[in-house]
Amino acid sequence: MSFDRKLGLGTDGAHFLIYNPETLAHTKDWPTGWYGEPEAWQSESAAGRLVAWCTRSDGGYALRLTTGDLTADEQPLAGASWTFPLHSPGRVLVDGDYQLPGGSAPSLAEDSPLWIDLAKGDWHVTVTAIEWTASDLPEAEASEKFANYVVAFAPAGDRPAPKMARRPPDLICLRSEPADDSPPETFEYAERPFPLFKKKPVDFSKPMAAGQCAAVLPSGGHFTSKGESDLAMAISPDADIWDAFKRPYFMAATLEVGAIGQVCRLDGSGGSPKEPQSYRLHALAPARLTQIVGRLHDGQSIPLKKTWIFGKTPPPLGDHSHPLLLAKVELIEPDNTLPTDIDVADFRAAVLRSLKDGALREVLAGEASYHALILAKVDNPRQLVSFALRHLPMETTARMTLSASDLKTRAHALMAQLGRP
Repeated sequence: MSFDRKLGLGTDGAHFLIYNPETLAHTKDWPTGWYGEPEAWQSESAAGRLVAWCTRSDGGYALRLTTGDLTADEQPLAGASWTFPLHSPGRVLVDGDYQLPGGSAPSLAEDSPLWIDLAKGDWHVTVTAIEWTASDLPEAEASEKFANYVVAFAPAGDRPAPKMARRPPDLICLRSEPADDSPPETFEYAERPFPLFKKKPVDFSKPMAAGQCAAVLPSGGHFTSKGESDLAMAISPDADIWDAFKRPYFMAATLEVGAIGQVCRLDGSGGSPKEPQSYRLHALAPARLTQIVGRLHDGQSIPLKKTWIFGKTPPPLGDHSHPLLLAKVELIEPDNTLPTDIDVADFRAAVLRSLKDGALREVLAGEASYHALILAKVDNPRQLVSFALRHLPMETTARMTLSASDLKTRAHALMAQLGRP
């Protein structure tokens, strides 16, 4: 079996992948871009189920797929390369991160040029970046002759196993750029510490917009509010829409004095024209509602009244079920000192058991296997507690109360729910 052909292919995720969708069927519920997480990538790559590399840039590229070697003309233009293991069930797919199981892209036709007939068995796939712009040929001629990447397939046979990449390596089409598979220096699983607003700290002495949302999550989590409070009411209709992204929001399951929720940043909005506007928020810090000032409508505060004189009625809520309030909140700063009476290994083991056949498995379904891969390597107790707090099933008010309690209280409550050995 031999082939040599050139293929034009685009990517919106700055990665190219080679795999068979059936052998990756177990990843259909995993988060988008899961292959970028070192533990998930290493598991699938070591099993020969996935070849992947990073271009560091979106866009269109040309790939030469071959069972041969670099040509004499390509060799002086060759840059970084990497060899990956691949097990073929009979054919594989070359993809720009569109066809992974669980995605929304339509299935490819059987005769799509993205399919490669590849004999069953173990192969080595060597990807080499080509700096075709360094050719002596005129640019138009060089772009026709050379590909950005040469992807060479060879039977594994008795060859030594390739060096395992720690993540999909960067292979840049410049001869001066070496292959780079170093993991991100700041990588942390689960929640990370985020400042409230880097350039403009939140002034808790002033009231802020307060919305109701049943899906609010603890600090570090992203969640979506849909059909509850209309966050657009925080600004006037003639204001710059970006003003909505420059202010803090307090979000809680209920809006009453004493309610605990999260101070959030608005990250985006959307929704169908026939549905209420949805809002994506980023939870930043726990807080408590201390005073309700009024109701917000078109950027103006309106007193909350049960009856209105002279027959007036309060402005309608439109498609939303709860008003957006103007409220004062106080920041809660729990003691995050690590508890000394809970063993990290025991807590991690309890989380992994729950991901295998417990409450976390029921909540996360097929995504549980992805989290188990990553959490098995985590030694940071704060990350383990944060993950359990975010995902274990409980009422939103209970989740928010725990998020505002000291780390020791959080850890013991979650360990009790997970169950000890």
